[in-house]
Amino acid sequence: MIQQIIRERIGFDGLLMSDDLDMKALQGDIPSLATGVIAAGCDLALNCWARMDEMVGIANALPDISDVSRARLDRAMAKRIAARRPAAAESGCSPPGMR
Repeated sequence: MIQQIIRERIGFDGLLMSDDLDMKALQGDIPSLATGVIAAGCDLALNCWARMDEMVGIANALPDISDVSRARLDRAMAKRIAARRPAAAESGCSPPGMR
């Protein structure tokens, strides 16, 4: 669905992240939900509660990030950093990692 509608029909090639898996919109354990959203075409699975057992389960259930998803993440982060630079230059201070 994500590939056909969002990527192909709409033409969006940016980073796609799931909603928080703990929102209870879907049924199942968190690692299984993470696997499902990645299989459905999301680049990242969002887990906000940070329960260690669930984080370990997610890490064990998912493969490494794909090259395509990593490229999307890198592009999104580069845009975010670039957007912060003008404001930092105007204020005379730089956010961490931009000095």
